Amino acid sequence: MTANEANWTLDFRFEPNEAVLHLALNHELLIGRSEGPDSTFIGCDLSHLKGEDLGVSRRHALLRDEGDHVSLTDLNSSNGTFINGRRLPSGQAETLKDNDRVQFGNLSAKVNITDSLGQSTIRDAKVKLNLRAAPKIGRGQRVLIVEDDPRTTDLYQLMLKRAGYTVQISRDVVGAIRIINQSPPAVILLDLLLPSLNGLELCRYIRRDTQTPDLPIIIMSALSDSSSVQQAMDAGADIYLSKPPNYKELARVIGAFIQKQEAERRQGIGTRKLGTGPLNTPLPQSVKPPTKNTIIAFVEGEREPVSLVVSPHITLGRGNGTAAQVIDLDPYGAYDKGVSRTHAMINLQEDGTFIVEDLGSSNGTFINGRKLEKNTPIQLKYGDELRLGELRMIIYMLTQLKGTGSLPGTGSLAGTSQLPGTGSLAGTSQLPGTGALPSTGVLPGTGALPGANHVPGTGKLPGTGALPGTGTLPSNGVKPETGPLPTSNSNNSSRRGQG
Repeated sequence: MTANEANWTLDFRFEPNEAVLHLALNHELLIGRSEGPDSTFIGCDLSHLKGEDLGVSRRHALLRDEGDHVSLTDLNSSNGTFINGRRLPSGQAETLKDNDRVQFGNLSAKVNITDSLGQSTIRDAKVKLNLRAAPKIGRGQRVLIVEDDPRTTDLYQLMLKRAGYTVQISRDVVGAIRIINQSPPAVILLDLLLPSLNGLELCRYIRRDTQTPDLPIIIMSALSDSSSVQQAMDAGADIYLSKPPNYKELARVIGAFIQKQEAERRQGIGTRKLGTGPLNTPLPQSVKPPTKNTIIAFVEGEREPVSLVVSPHITLGRGNGTAAQVIDLDPYGAYDKGVSRTHAMINLQEDGTFIVEDLGSSNGTFINGRKLEKNTPIQLKYGDELRLGELRMIIYMLTQLKGTGSLPGTGSLAGTSQLPGTGSLAGTSQLPGTGALPSTGVLPGTGALPGANHVPGTGKLPGTGALPGTGTLPSNGVKPETGPLPTSNSNNSSRRGQG
């Protein structure tokens, strides 16, 4: 066995002749001496160091790899085994540390211990992992890498494939959410500094709103300060490693988490699904102002985020509002949660910022718990909690995505007015090839709500596709540009009394 194959390497520097004995330890190693020049000794033979003259027994002591440390046990030797001058009780394993002074009979040495995994990059972990007992080779389990830097993902992919894992890559949080909901991976390797949404939000989403809240999350980030580490652990990360990575250690970390997860599932053990209580307002440290006109909203209790194009404004409410761009929140329980028909409006400013104002709702509009005055615009910021009555959502501004700028899993361009390959304008009066109004500026195919009673994530209106309360579209396929839409409910007030 070579030192590269061992979990530990130990250098014994014996006194007084300064002879150095280099040992590779993977499981256990016997220390003693041979019976004579023609005999064979399996282990560490101290005969050449005058072991017999210095009181070394034939089977003197045992070195053992204990996973996270090395132990030394005296095997009932005649003259004893010592660590830093203290004689070890026979048969009792004692921890051996780097720079300890050991003595076998009267033969003494200073020991240097090196962890073969190299310098650790682990900054924090919720569970203690025995990395040396972790599988060195995977069995094709799938690892989802959420990282926007192509060079980094190439290195991760090369390392993990060599280690026997299947690799899937997402460049941002929204794409990762779709992958997790469609087919959860065995483990997630997550960066924090991602385009549009911080990696912390993916941690919170997995723990709060998925069917696999116990999915192992490994943070690999260039941020190594204590505040960033603590925020990630609080958000739901299982372990935090800093960049640049120690690839040997990283492979063992992934193997250890997969091994632990598989063992718990065999035993029927797992983390219960966390409740979807009030959303936590995230605390991004440095967020660039939005450069596009798209908002991503995480509605409390919903698995899919909602993408909204604000061009130049949208109204949040229920049913068929009179405004041209009304986001119908009825599918999210808006009626029961006190959302008015025309509750609030979001406007895009010339400088690229967004403002929100309450439109005289019965139950109020709130930003981070603060109630807005009627028709008084307030700026929306990245990570704000927006509450309409009792309907909560976390708001994010979609910044320029790296690469092509397309939202993962959709064919629509983030923050542009043109649908790729069609020439049709999103948020105008025409859908590609039909002439029909899309009703809102919502990006198609993202799970957003177009206008009236759209079924999230389907792209279809319930039933026949007719507009609620109208029956069918006009024969020419174009929604009239003038006059209010008929309402789907003769009662023009919300459940809580607003008209």
